[in-house]
Amino acid sequence: MDSLTDTTHYFDLEMSEDTYLMINYKVGGIGSNSCGPKADKQYLFDEESFDFDFSIKAE
Repeated sequence: MDSLTDTTHYFDLEMSEDTYLMINYKVGGIGSNSCGPKADKQYLFDEESFDFDFSIKAE
């Protein structure tokens, strides 16, 4: 995991046999006032509390 946090650009990462799953919360993304107008209220996720689940099946 250190290689992910210590590397500035994705193209500088070295190949790995590991698999990583990143789940991000409250990420604005491109176009959300980082380099353009703010996203409309209807597209914002601003819940203070929420539940979610997921499953992964590998064969």
